[in-house]
Amino acid sequence: FGLHDLCHAVIRAAGRTYAGSHGGLGMLSLTRECDAELRASGMTTLTLPYALGNIANKSLLPRFENAETVWRKLATVRSLKDFKPATTVRFLLGAEGLKKVGKDGRLQHLALGDSSSTYSLGTRGGIIAITRTDYLNDDLGVFTEVPGLMGELFAVALEEEFFKVYMGRTDWITSGTNQNSQTGAGTALDITSLTAAQLLFGNRVINNRPITTSAKFLVVGTALKVKGMDLTTQQKILASVTKNANQEFTNNPHAGTLDLVITPYLNNTAIKDADGAAISGQSTTLWFLQADPNVLPTEIVGFLNGRQAPYVEVDGIGTWNSEFDVLGCQMRVFGDFGVGAGETYGVVRSIGA
Repeated sequence: FGLHDLCHAVIRAAGRTYAGSHGGLGMLSLTRECDAELRASGMTTLTLPYALGNIANKSLLPRFENAETVWRKLATVRSLKDFKPATTVRFLLGAEGLKKVGKDGRLQHLALGDSSSTYSLGTRGGIIAITRTDYLNDDLGVFTEVPGLMGELFAVALEEEFFKVYMGRTDWITSGTNQNSQTGAGTALDITSLTAAQLLFGNRVINNRPITTSAKFLVVGTALKVKGMDLTTQQKILASVTKNANQEFTNNPHAGTLDLVITPYLNNTAIKDADGAAISGQSTTLWFLQADPNVLPTEIVGFLNGRQAPYVEVDGIGTWNSEFDVLGCQMRVFGDFGVGAGETYGVVRSIGA
């Protein structure tokens, strides 16, 4: 259904007809007049701006939802009702745990503690002007391509903010019972270092009890993509190769135990944020082990009223004066989200060098 057809539909909805040049200024002028009549009659679902806004939002969604981002795998999603600082609370049982019931049958009271993190929502958005000439020469194309690009930009903004928080955390513990960071040459990604990271992860405790969950994701940058794929999928490892000697193959203990997550934000220094600044902490050797975020919320991503997709709004169609000195119309995209740091128990970082 082209935009010129849509103009004719608005004209017909107002009980009018147009017999002039298809797509000409006369048709646009009549469309604007009929649009005003329909608004006055309360039939807002038939007005041109409403229909164009609906087209724009529908064409935005596929590009937003199909953008190759990974934050959804690693984040715990929350719905917030306003822009006030939000505190995420996770309740924890006390160190004493469940005690044996005595002969008197009396149950012991349990102590209940909590851990919390604070973050707040912000709004990301932008605007694009479409000239009157482009509109007149268009038959729907610009009103699907431009919103799609906007949807992709919003998806990238989400991914960017997530990894700025993910990699910029300062709550890494390099020694002790709940160590969640390993450094040194021995942490370069291979079977041995991955085994050591699994040990660190598995030995973590909350109030003297195990965290009762295993690592689910191996998170690597694009520089470690092939190594990560080998470690998570290959059943056999070539342990030693010597010319004219027997080749020894051994089992890979990590095959099939972890889901691989690959992101350029860990190592690609060409990536800059919206302000042109570098992403903190990038390295070609950096990798992470992480738990399922539905079990241990390592990172929190909140959305206003639970809406993850951005909004697209259209202004100035037919009037061409959304800004009086610009002969055209405008589209704007915006959405509300915030990213906060969660539990330290659910992640182990390896510097790899």
